[in-house]
Amino acid sequence: MRSSATSTLLLALVITSASCVGTPQPNPPALDVSRIGTMRSTRLFGVAGALDPDAQLWITPLDTTGDPQIVQPAPDGSFAAPALDGERHRLQPKLEADVEALRGPPVDVLLVDGVMLLGPAIGCWHVPADARAPDARIGEASELVIAIENDCDAPLVVTAATPRRAGDVSVIEAPGEIAPGTSGSLRVAIAPSAEGEREEVVALDVSAPATERRWITVHGVGRR
Repeated sequence: MRSSATSTLLLALVITSASCVGTPQPNPPALDVSRIGTMRSTRLFGVAGALDPDAQLWITPLDTTGDPQIVQPAPDGSFAAPALDGERHRLQPKLEADVEALRGPPVDVLLVDGVMLLGPAIGCWHVPADARAPDARIGEASELVIAIENDCDAPLVVTAATPRRAGDVSVIEAPGEIAPGTSGSLRVAIAPSAEGEREEVVALDVSAPATERRWITVHGVGRR
C-alpha cells in the first residue's frame, strides 16, 4: 500500500498471548505492525484491524523527553497520530484494568523520508524491551534486576544506561563489560511519586561489538 502521499512498510509481527490458570483474564492487547504506515512524513496511521479496539496505543518519543501520546482507536481498530520524520518512537498497546494495564509487546519505529522502519534488529545480545518492577509505596523504592545476555563472539561493552527523563525510574548500576556467552545485570529502581502505574523508558547504549542503542520500558505500581 503505497502512493505519493502515503508510504507503508508491510512487515509481519507475530504477537503471542499468554493464558492464565484459574480465573480467566483478558489477553494482552495486540498491535499488527503490518497494518501501520506513514502519511506525508508527519502522520502515523493504522488501518482497520491494526489495534484492538478496546486498547489504547501509547506512542513514546525516544529521541526527546516529550510526553507520550495516548491514542484511542476507532471501533474498527484504525488510528492516526502525529509523528515527526527522522525521530524514533516506541509503540505499545495497553488495555486498561483496575490497577494496572495489560500491555502488549512494544515496537520501536523510525520514520525516514516518510517510510516507517522497524528496529533495532535482533542481534547477538538480548535485553527485554519491557520489564515490570515490584510494587512500592509512595516515597519508598523497589528494585529490579534486568538480565543482559551476550551471545556474541566478542565482549559486550555497555557504555550508558539512562532514563529518557528524570522521574520515578532511576538506574542504580549497569555492567561495564559482559564476556561472550555470559550475562550481566542492569539494576534499576522505581520510587513512585504517586499512586498507580509509573513508568519510563531507559536507553541502553553499547559500544562493542557494535555501537547500538536499545530501550527498556520499566514500569511498576505505586501504592499508599
